[in-house]
Amino acid sequence: RSGHAEIATAQSYLALALKDLGEWPEARDLLRESLASAERSYPVGHTTIALRQSNLATVLRDLGEFPEARDLLRKVLASDEQTYPAGHPEIAIDQSNLATVLQDLGELAEARDLLRKALASDEQSFPADHPRIATDQSNLATVLRNLGEFPEARDLLRKALASDEQSFPP
Repeated sequence: RSGHAEIATAQSYLALALKDLGEWPEARDLLRESLASAERSYPVGHTTIALRQSNLATVLRDLGEFPEARDLLRKVLASDEQTYPAGHPEIAIDQSNLATVLQDLGELAEARDLLRKALASDEQSFPADHPRIATDQSNLATVLRNLGEFPEARDLLRKALASDEQSFPP
């Protein structure tokens, strides 16, 4: 049923729609099929495989299946680090996604380290007032706050707020 690439792509799109509707178990099952098809159809390290793994990890997180989500996101990050040059925005997204799941698992130090890398990368890739940088700052500040690193968290949140006030209407 899911052997053909076009069917697998359609499954993936349907699964994302189901995710948006909160129908996570069905979305998870379709994404598993779609990923299995991609793994049969594409060489190891292909961006389609990483994308399907990332989508599946998002649904697994929604379902509270954090260890499996973490393991998939580690694979995505490793794959994309082989595909893209260091500092590429896609790698920063992977780092942020993995950090979110690590935070869910209470692995705060590793989450902090990944978010620092993502922020540094995005600061090199985007203008200083880009909303993505403010998001990175806010995400990192949340982890820092949970680690008790309050002064740095406060400073990052001030920067994020100032950026958002410049970027968005009141």
